Amino acid sequence: MIVGGVLIALLGVALPTEWLAGPSAEGARLQGVWLLRGASLAVGTSLVGFGLGIRRSPETPAPGRGPIPWPPLLAILLVALVLRLIGLDADLWYDEIVTLTEFVRLPAGELLTTYTVQNNHILYSLSAKGSIALFGESAWALRLPAVLFGVASVGGVFYFGRRVASDRQALMAAALVALAYHHVWFSQNARGYTGLMFLGLIASGLFLDGMAQRRRSLWLAYAAVLAAGMYIHLSAVFLFLCHGLVYVGLWLWTLRSPASAKRYPGARELWPLAGFVLGGLLTVEIYALILPQMFETFGRTVSASTTLPGVGAWKSPLWTALEILGGLPGGLWTGAAVLAAGGIAAGAWLLLLRRDPASALVMALPFPVTLAVLLAVQFHIWPRYFFQYMGFASLLLVQGAFVLMPVLLRQLGRDEARAPVFATWAIAAVILASAATLPANYRAPKQAYQATREFVESHRSPGDTVVTAGLATLPYERLYAPQWSSVADAAELAQIERAGEGTWLIYSFPTYMRVAHEDILNAAKARYEEAAVFPGTLGDGALYVFHRSAR
Repeated sequence: MIVGGVLIALLGVALPTEWLAGPSAEGARLQGVWLLRGASLAVGTSLVGFGLGIRRSPETPAPGRGPIPWPPLLAILLVALVLRLIGLDADLWYDEIVTLTEFVRLPAGELLTTYTVQNNHILYSLSAKGSIALFGESAWALRLPAVLFGVASVGGVFYFGRRVASDRQALMAAALVALAYHHVWFSQNARGYTGLMFLGLIASGLFLDGMAQRRRSLWLAYAAVLAAGMYIHLSAVFLFLCHGLVYVGLWLWTLRSPASAKRYPGARELWPLAGFVLGGLLTVEIYALILPQMFETFGRTVSASTTLPGVGAWKSPLWTALEILGGLPGGLWTGAAVLAAGGIAAGAWLLLLRRDPASALVMALPFPVTLAVLLAVQFHIWPRYFFQYMGFASLLLVQGAFVLMPVLLRQLGRDEARAPVFATWAIAAVILASAATLPANYRAPKQAYQATREFVESHRSPGDTVVTAGLATLPYERLYAPQWSSVADAAELAQIERAGEGTWLIYSFPTYMRVAHEDILNAAKARYEEAAVFPGTLGDGALYVFHRSAR
C-alpha cells in the first residue's frame, strides 16, 4: 500500500501533460491536468498514511458470521441470471441509445474524457464498450454489464443482509429482489443503476463493519467502493452523504454514552473520516480531466436532442410514486399490496432502530435524504434515483414478516412458536406473487421503435414522408431509421404537408411533448388520424403514429 501510494503520487506529477490531455491541450483540459496532478499527490500521500497507520496499530480479527449457505445462494443467483437474459436483445430505449451513440462508440480515451451531457455513466459506458468489443455491437451486448451488476446486486443483498438479519432472512430478501419486476427491468437497462445498487450495498456493509469494529483496512476498501460508486453514477453521493450523517450521529452519541461506545467502537475513531476523505480524493482524481467540463455541462442548457427541458410533473414526489406503482402490473391490487408491504417494513424498522440504530439509519435515511436533496435543487425526481435502495426495502419487508408474525399469532390465540414457519411461508407467497408480474416485462420492449418502424414502412404509400418529433427523433435518426426526416415545430410540419403527399408523424413521451412541442400535438389532433400506438414497459414511453393522407 505504501509503495502504491508513492507510485501514484510520482506518476501524477511526472506524466507528461500531452499524455494526459493531448498535444494541443488548452483551457479546461489544462485545468483538468493540474487538478489530476494535485489529486494524485493527495491520494498517494493518503495511501502512505493508511499503510503506516495499519502497520503501527495491528487490527483485531474480523468476527465470524458462520459459513455462507452456498447452495441456496447460488441457486438464487442462477435464477436471477436466467431471468435477466430473457429478452435481453429487445429494442433499446432513448437513454440507452444516447449512451451507445454518444459515448460507447467513442474511442476509450475520448469516452473517459467526455462529459457533454449527464447521460455518461462512465464506469458503465466503459464496461459496455468492453462487452461490445468482445461480442460485437448489439442491444444484448450493450446491456450485459447491467445484467452482471444486477446479479451481483442480488448477492449484495445477502452480503449486507447478514449484518442486519439472519441468513434465512437475507436469502429470502435476495430471492425477493431476484424475482422483482423492477429489478429485472433495470438489470436489462444499459445504464449504471444496477452497478450503483451493488456498490451501495457493499459500501453499506463495509460501513457497518467499520462502525462495529476497529479495523482500519475496512476504510481503505470503503474509499475504493465509494470512488467506484461515484464513477458509475453521481447519485451515489446520496448514499455516502447518509453514511456521513450516521457516522457523525454515532460519534456524538458515543461521546455521551459509554455503552454505545462499546457497541460502536469504530465511531470513536477518525479512520472513518479518513475513509471518506480518501474516497472523495479518489473521486476527484478519476474525474479530474473532465471535472471542468462537468461543471460547464451542469451549468448550461444543452441541446434538446440530448437532454430534457424542465417538465413540472417530473419534479413532483407524487408523480414519482405513481410512476413506481404504475410500472407494476396488476393495477390497484398491486398498489395496495405495495402500500401494505411498506407498512410492514416500517414496523420492522422501528424495532430495528431500538436494537441496532446504525443499521436502521443506514437502511432508511437514504430515502428521505435523496428526496430532500432533489427537491432542494429542483431536479427531476426520477424513480431510478431510489432504485439503488431496493435491497434495503426488501430486507425490511422480510424482517417485518418475522417480527410481526408472532404478534399476529398472539392476537389470534395461536402458538407463537410456529411464527418463523408462517413468516417464511408468507414471504414465499410474496416472492411468488412478485414472480407472477415478470411476464409483463418480456411481452414488450422498453420502447417499441422497431415495431413502429415496421408498421409505418408496411403501410406507407410510395412518396409518403415519415417525420419524427420530440424525443422520438434521436433514436430513429441515429439508430433505427436514419433515412426518416424530423420536425422541430408545427411550421416545419406544415411545410412538409404542402408537398401534397401523405405524411406520417411519430412521437413519444407525451408528457414531454405537451411541454416542449404542444404546437405539434395540436397539429396532429387537427389534421391527422391516429394510426397506431405501440406501448412499451417504460412509463410514458409509448410510440404514437399519426397519418395524414395525400391531398
